[in-house]
Amino acid sequence: MRSQQVVKINTNAYTAAAAMTFLCLAAAVFPKEVSDAVAAAAYRCINVIIPSLFAFMAFSGIIINSRIYTYISKPFYPISQYLLKMPNSLFFVFLMGNAAGYPVGISLLSDLVRQGRIEKKTACAMSCYCYAGGPAFLTSAVGLTLFGSARTGMIIFLSILTSNLVIAAVINRIVPIRERSAVSGVRLSGEILTDSVENAGRSLFRMCCMILFFAALLAILSASGVYGILTAAAGVKIKAVCRAMLEITEITAFPSPLAADIPLIAAVCGFGGLCVILQVFSVCRGTFSLKPFLLTRPLCFGVQYAAAKVFARLFREDHLQAFSINRRATVNFNNFIPSLCLIIMIFIIVFRKKLAISQEL
Repeated sequence: MRSQQVVKINTNAYTAAAAMTFLCLAAAVFPKEVSDAVAAAAYRCINVIIPSLFAFMAFSGIIINSRIYTYISKPFYPISQYLLKMPNSLFFVFLMGNAAGYPVGISLLSDLVRQGRIEKKTACAMSCYCYAGGPAFLTSAVGLTLFGSARTGMIIFLSILTSNLVIAAVINRIVPIRERSAVSGVRLSGEILTDSVENAGRSLFRMCCMILFFAALLAILSASGVYGILTAAAGVKIKAVCRAMLEITEITAFPSPLAADIPLIAAVCGFGGLCVILQVFSVCRGTFSLKPFLLTRPLCFGVQYAAAKVFARLFREDHLQAFSINRRATVNFNNFIPSLCLIIMIFIIVFRKKLAISQEL
């Protein structure tokens, strides 16, 4: 038994070593392809990811740390109490997880666990449905760019939101969602502000590093021909889906999308791609297990596909065919200077905080 385990460990080690060696050699053989892909990903991070997510992550961090979230959730009492079966104060996490972008919901759950507000079991259950692309990404980068229709992006967002509501209503009746203790009073201070901004900056930095890594990986797989071999029997659209399942922003390269493709694109956007899932692991930082989150991804994929099929029929998006044949990008992000200033501001805040701590010591 022990020898079999040793053989298995050695096999995994040799496989990992061979894969890393191949990637290092390929990066040296295809430097232009890799550098171009990383440069494009860095531009995308600076012009899209940071401007769209930083404010949400910083503000949501302030709301959680200052305990304001308990008051924001109060108007949604009927939904949280009767439909979702969760404490009303935690509805804010569900709301932000579906409106602010993929990793924000998991990041908020991680903060609550570290602060002792909720149990790990509660965070595990809530992670299954506090995960979505958010309306900003889905209406602009997907709806407008792919279909020339913001309404189509909203159909995709509504499909993912409906799926998360269904999953939440089911899971919360199986696993009790509890808050450890009632939160009393709101507390605001300069320390909460700087901590929230710093945490948002750190999380965004980790996310952007993962995006750069996956951009390099996809470039290597494409340039070396490995990706072509793996998807040789697949059609053009399936190949685009496979790329998006690795890095979700690749969905914008989906070829000639039609109204019939909306359910598939919605399900892929709901999945988020392997790159985003690794970002989720990064912001979670081991505070609770993400196994339930991973196990429910296939179920969410199916529910999102079915919901998008229903919504696409209800809102009749047949007119999209003419646009997709002669598609042109309608979204042009150019936020380089503001984003650069934002990055500099984050580093200044982190540096000043560390300097203050060192002076106290």
